[in-house]
Parts: sequence; structure tokens; C-alpha cells
Amino acid sequence: MSTGHTPGPWWVAGSAPGEVAPTFPVVRGFTDATQRITVARVGNNNHYSKNSVDHSNARLIAAAPELLDALDAIIKRAENPALSDDTDALLRAARAAIAKATKGTP
Repeated sequence: MSTGHTPGPWWVAGSAPGEVAPTFPVVRGFTDATQRITVARVGNNNHYSKNSVDHSNARLIAAAPELLDALDAIIKRAENPALSDDTDALLRAARAAIAKATKGTP
């Protein structure tokens, strides 16, 4: 689904291979195959801790593209039951996006 935002996947800095975690959560993405950008900075680096609400917010923001795609696919399937989409695949995608948002796992 194209909505004009930076395409996913997005991740919380420090969770991608070789990435160094900043003093506060940063959500990153790619504009293309090579150009990495910062999508969002979350919180206040004077009050950051790994278990802070800032990190939870960053995980939720990082999961936004997958959550949007999963919801869009479920809505399309619900609006047109004749579609041949695999319901199990739709549910797996939705569960994976929720897990990424809540636990930080893709």
C-alpha cells in the first residue's frame, strides 16, 4: 500500500545488525536500498532508559507500516469475500505486526 510515507520496514535503532543504540529511541527506515533515514526520534534523552515508555512508543511507531498493511489487507478481504487471499496468511501478518509493536520482534 502506498500512502506517501517512507516505505517499511522501520526499526528501532539498535535492533538492526551493526546498529549502535542511541541515548534515546530513534526509528529508522530506508528511502531506497541504500539510503537509511531517521523516521522519528522518540522521547527525551535526559530521561531515557531501555524499559521506558519511550522505547515502547518507538516500537509502536516502527511497526506502523506493517500494521497499516495488515489492516488494509484484512479490510479488502472483508469487503470482498470472493478474494482468494489466504485468511491464515492475513492473520499471521496481523499477529506479526502486533508482536513487533508490543515486543519489538518482527
